[in-house]
Amino acid sequence: MVHLALHGRPYGKGVGVERDRGGKVHARSPAMKLGNAAFELAELRTAQERDAGISRARAAVNARGRTFCVDCDEPISAARREAMPSADRCLACQTRKERQRGRRG
Repeated sequence: MVHLALHGRPYGKGVGVERDRGGKVHARSPAMKLGNAAFELAELRTAQERDAGISRARAAVNARGRTFCVDCDEPISAARREAMPSADRCLACQTRKERQRGRRG
């Protein structure tokens, strides 16, 4: 008997799966093979989306920030740009923005 589960219920040889001599489980029906392919495609797509999100986050962190604040047009301090190279706002404007976001949250 094959010890796999489908929706919390174990199933065995009678429902379309079998083991080869090496113990690997195989689908017997074309519909089951198609279902497995769809599942694998969904897993691949999820992995691609995760990797793309990680790449975007890395690019944002490594991006070159601005010299002047996007909100007040004052210079962003060298210390802030060194600590956060991707900074678009001066410390005062960033703090204000984060506080406003916290009130809505």
